[in-house]
Amino acid sequence: MSDSKWETSIGLMIVPQGGINLTDASEGFSNQSNVFAIFNVFNKEHTLTSFFSVKNTAGVAYAHDVLNICSNCSSYAVISKNVLGEGDYGGVGFTYSVGTSNLFAEVGYSLSGGNTSAYFGVFIPLITKTSKIKNKK
Repeated sequence: MSDSKWETSIGLMIVPQGGINLTDASEGFSNQSNVFAIFNVFNKEHTLTSFFSVKNTAGVAYAHDVLNICSNCSSYAVISKNVLGEGDYGGVGFTYSVGTSNLFAEVGYSLSGGNTSAYFGVFIPLITKTSKIKNKK
């Protein structure tokens, strides 16, 4: 990992999105919005985000620009679990930064449902606190 300074942030994230079940596309497109409580640990190159949604889903995402497509682009992997029932999920996606928000496209697989889906939307962060992590040597 990089020697750049690590920081943390905490806040909310609003995620309006659309999607389609690629396993059974006859269901057509769907749209939804979700609100997440998030905690980030990040530096210039890496971001680790833990989240909990109002739809009772907890998870973690790791973002890093592995493809180096453009300066505003990043790629990520995400895993989540529905806290109150079935709903394991894993996915990969790409983002394009626009101001403080990120447009995204994601493909994922529901372990409990056996469905592959594609999603697109925007991550809109409402960060309330940022602080630097002090390295002890």
